[in-house]
Amino acid sequence: MCIPNIKNAYENIVHACEKRLKELYPLGVPEVIENRYKTELGWLEKSKFLDDFEIFRLLSKEGKKTSQYISFRGMAPGSFLIYLLGNNGMNPLKAHYYCKKCGQLEIVNTHLFGIDLPEISCPVCNEKLIGDGFNLPLESVWGIDGKKHIDFDYNISSEFLPFAKRVIQKIYPENEIASYGLMGSNQRGNMIDPEKLEVRHSGYVVLPQGRTLADYPEITTYLEDGEPCITGFCTVLEQYNLKRVMLLPNGMIEHLMQLQRKSGIYAHEIGMKELRELTYYDLINSKSMGYEEDRVFSHETPQNFHDMVACNAIGHNSTFAVKRPSDDWYYEVKEKVLNNADFQKYPCVTREDFFDYMVECGLDRATAYKFSEIIRKGRSPREPEFDALAIPEELKNVAKMYAYVFPRAHCIEYLLMYARMAYYMKWDSRVYSAVIGRNKGNFIQYFR
Repeated sequence: MCIPNIKNAYENIVHACEKRLKELYPLGVPEVIENRYKTELGWLEKSKFLDDFEIFRLLSKEGKKTSQYISFRGMAPGSFLIYLLGNNGMNPLKAHYYCKKCGQLEIVNTHLFGIDLPEISCPVCNEKLIGDGFNLPLESVWGIDGKKHIDFDYNISSEFLPFAKRVIQKIYPENEIASYGLMGSNQRGNMIDPEKLEVRHSGYVVLPQGRTLADYPEITTYLEDGEPCITGFCTVLEQYNLKRVMLLPNGMIEHLMQLQRKSGIYAHEIGMKELRELTYYDLINSKSMGYEEDRVFSHETPQNFHDMVACNAIGHNSTFAVKRPSDDWYYEVKEKVLNNADFQKYPCVTREDFFDYMVECGLDRATAYKFSEIIRKGRSPREPEFDALAIPEELKNVAKMYAYVFPRAHCIEYLLMYARMAYYMKWDSRVYSAVIGRNKGNFIQYFR
C-alpha cells in the first residue's frame, strides 16, 4: 500500500517551465541555458522526485494567488527547474547578463553573484543590463548523475498552512491528510528547557488510501492546541509508506507577511533590481538576522551579496568549524579560520566554494563533486584519497578545518529573506519598527 503518483505531473511541469522560459527569454533560450534546462528535465523525468516538484509547482501557484512568501531550506533552490516553477527569483545559473531586447547573453567568470555585478550597456544594442545568477552548479542539487537525494523542506508563514492543506487535498482526493508535528521551542542557544518544548504544526502527511490516524498510534502525538498529528523522522515515515510535506512556519516570513499588508508591496515582487541597492549596514539595522549571523555581520564588513552570503554561512558553520564553541565562539572562528593564511587564499565557507575551487585547480567536475561531499561531511581529515588529490595544500588545510559545511543555496535563501526585510525597513522605518517590536520572540528552533 503506497501513495499514488500525481497524474500528469511531468507534463504539467514541462508546460509551466516552457511558459516561464518564453517570458524570461522572448528571443529564444540561449544554448547554455537550454542545456541546463534539458539536463535537469531529463534527470527529473527518471527521478523519484517528480511528485515533489509538482507539489512545489502547485504550492507556488497557491502562494502567488494568496500573496504568500515561500522559501526553501537546503539545496533545492540550486535547481533551475525550481527557479522556473517558483516566485521568489533566485536564479541558480552562473553570473551573467542577458538582454531581452536583442537576446545577447554574456556569462561572467567570477565568484561574485550576478546581483553584485555593475550595470552595463549591451554591447550589441546598448540596452541597460543588470547582472543575474547565483553560481549554483548543477551538481550541488542533482549530483553528477541526477540521482542525489533532494529534500523539499519549506519555510512559510503559519497563515499559509490551511491553503497548503487544500492544495494537498486536491492532489490526493482519496487520501486522508494528517497534520505533521515537530518538537520546537522559542528559546535560543544550547541550553533548552525541556518543559518549554512544544510539538509545532510543521506541515502535512499523506496517508495511504483507506488509512486514518488511528492506524498509526505509535507515531501519533498532539500539537500544542490538542490536534492529533503524525510525528517522526522522514526515514520513519517512509517505513510506514507515508508522504510528508514539510512546511515550517518561520518568524521572519511572518514578519514579511505583516509588512506586506502594511506597505502594499508584495514580498515576492521585491526582486534583484530592488535588492541590489541594499548594503550590509541595511541588513544589520533591520535586526532580522539570527544571533550567529548577526554576530558575524557586526564584526565583518562584507562589500557585496557574495560576501554577505559568506558571512551567513560562517554563522551557520560556526559550531562545526570550532567543534565545541564557547560563548566567544566568533573569536574562536576568527582565530582558527578567518585569520588563517590558507583560508584567506581559499575562502571556502560553503560546499560549492570547495567545488568551485577544486574545478579551478584542475579537477574534473565528477571528482570535485565527490570530494566536496567528503568535505561537507567533515571526512576529509580521514580520507587518504583526499590527501593524494592534485590540489594546493592550502585548500586541503581549509577543508580539514570543518566538521560540516552548509550548502550555498540554503544561505542565499536566508540572506535574501533578510534583504527583503531590510527593503521594507528602508521603505518606512517607523512601520517596520512597530511590526518587529510587537513580534519579538518569533524565532522557532526545531528539533528533528
